[in-house]
Amino acid sequence: MFVRLLPFFLLTQLTATAAISPLEFKDGDRVVFIGNTFIERSQSYGHLETMLTTALADRDLSFRNLGWSGDTVFGDARSYFGPPAEGFERLTKHLDELKPTLIISCYGAVAAFEGEAGLPNFEKGYETLLDMFASTGARIVLMSPPPAENLPSPLPNQEAHNERLAVYRDAIRKLAVARDYGFADTYGALRKAWDQLPHPLTENGIHYTEEGYAAITPFLATALGVSAEPPSISLALPSSEPKVSQGTVSKASPNDKGITLEWQPSHAAPLPLNLQITGLAEGNYAILRGGTQTLAKTTATDLAAGIELVPANHQPHIATLRRAILRKNKLFFHRWRPQNETYLFGFRKHEQGNNAVEISQFEPLIAEQEAKISDLKHPIELTLTLKR
Repeated sequence: MFVRLLPFFLLTQLTATAAISPLEFKDGDRVVFIGNTFIERSQSYGHLETMLTTALADRDLSFRNLGWSGDTVFGDARSYFGPPAEGFERLTKHLDELKPTLIISCYGAVAAFEGEAGLPNFEKGYETLLDMFASTGARIVLMSPPPAENLPSPLPNQEAHNERLAVYRDAIRKLAVARDYGFADTYGALRKAWDQLPHPLTENGIHYTEEGYAAITPFLATALGVSAEPPSISLALPSSEPKVSQGTVSKASPNDKGITLEWQPSHAAPLPLNLQITGLAEGNYAILRGGTQTLAKTTATDLAAGIELVPANHQPHIATLRRAILRKNKLFFHRWRPQNETYLFGFRKHEQGNNAVEISQFEPLIAEQEAKISDLKHPIELTLTLKR
């Protein structure tokens, strides 16, 4: 089965919206995502973290998600029974415990509903939040909120709201420039590719679905300074020296029965592999992995134009990796946002506070999943055989 994805030129359009300050994921980084619904939901799907983990497999990275639906720069959603200051203090405490080295912050989606009238208050609140972030010593990247999507009636037209989001995007960029922070223009990147993206991306015009996150992940990664270029292998017969965009081909053996390619990719990012072979005799061909498993059936004409093999075909362990990431994220969620927190740590802890000791027991379970992620993030060699 082949999947035709977006033309690569769309990905290259993001270079203009990359981080203002050079963004580098460093070996040993503890990366913490902070924001509202857009960030919180991403942990439930794992597409962005899978992309970053595999594309940067040469570095020892760990990711933690502190997103909270409906949150603002003031911490409104994080407070339970008190004022927003309580939520702000809760976030401060969590960051103190996590000790991040890189913070990626995505706010503005909620505040944008207030339009330009609410902008001064948002900027003032974000300045205070960024001062708190700075006290951690972490490097900081500001991410603009994503655009809204027009869906059929009775859902409202979102063009006016997108204009408001653009205003807040510009304000966030100014904050990043003033503080010499990184800036990832999620809004601009997606708007540029909007007509070519597979819609719908959201369930209600605002909240992205799993399919939506999967579609926009290459753009988010590129905006964060991580290459999302799909790998490619091209071979012009009768030559036996293929051209590869990443990794190496250690063996290319054309013969009267077909062609065998042994490809060692440099990373296992969940992107399609473009395979192009010209000079073949006309006819039908099968592409096999390991000489036995059929990945695709195609023609010489299609191969000359180039076909795409989905990650499930050329890097099948990626699905297992994403499951480990999702399991780790779920365990961490229960670690930092346990059910019945009021009974464990709050004003009713006199009733069930003795169970609070169990919360720390999530740590070894999280570490177990981190070890699996580390084992699975590296690419595997692929032996492709083309038979007529």
